[in-house]
Amino acid sequence: MPSVPPAMPGAPGANVFGARGGLTGVLAPELSHAEVGATLRARRTWATTGARAVALLRAGDAWMGDELEVGDEPVVASYALYGDAPWEELTVFDTEGVLLRRWLADEVDATASAGATEAVGNGAAATDAGDLVRVSWGGARHRDRYRWATWTGSVDVGRGELLGAEPWAFLHPEQELSVDGSRLRWSARTFGGDIGAVLRLGPGDADLAIEAWVAEDDRVERFTVRREDLDAGPIRRDLGGAGLHVTVERVASPADLPLTLAGELTIDPPSGDSAVYLHARQADGHEVWTSPLFFHR
Repeated sequence: MPSVPPAMPGAPGANVFGARGGLTGVLAPELSHAEVGATLRARRTWATTGARAVALLRAGDAWMGDELEVGDEPVVASYALYGDAPWEELTVFDTEGVLLRRWLADEVDATASAGATEAVGNGAAATDAGDLVRVSWGGARHRDRYRWATWTGSVDVGRGELLGAEPWAFLHPEQELSVDGSRLRWSARTFGGDIGAVLRLGPGDADLAIEAWVAEDDRVERFTVRREDLDAGPIRRDLGGAGLHVTVERVASPADLPLTLAGELTIDPPSGDSAVYLHARQADGHEVWTSPLFFHR
């Protein structure tokens, strides 16, 4: 879970929060004041940064928010996500850290590689779909209400061709992104969450020379990423504060990502009290969280 949530899930947005408003979902048997109130008290809820998405987590007959007494055997939990945009990332946490992480672009790449191998075996030409690179920046200067960071920055593409760029997770009209030839420029505030740009690169080599400046701290970060460096995973530079950073990573086309996602995982709770919850992010940047499942062993 991000160190500073990018919005106020379940509460209206305000200028100092930098969010247009979150939503709370309730898993109630019927839409009535009594049942919704009982569901809220039972914590059978999830929260979003504004997307009309659904996130569910359960173990047998117990849903998020419930408390389970468990014995010596591990517990099988299941999850389900229903998005209003395709899903990009899923992480399940317990009180000690990450239990499960699914980065859906890797699953898309694995499927595409298998398909390409089959196509080559049939005499057809394989294609390289890895032409989308996201440069994102985010975090906050501290955890107070007035925590925003004012960014300006640029990306210069060398040894390659910048075919285009689109904003990612932009929420406000004052956030600016422009492209001039092989140069991308941005100007925006972040309040804890991430925003960025998705670059479409031409085939072959490419170098991304990145400069990012946080005005309030007068902090400048300059670094260069080669396209092939991203084969090993995201490259992140931390700038202090409450999670201030710039990240460069390959991403999949939203058209290749799933709108629904489901699966299971085995949980072996530690002795005493513990909890498990889910966080997921859509390809448009919106995020969801579930209430925890509480365990006592």
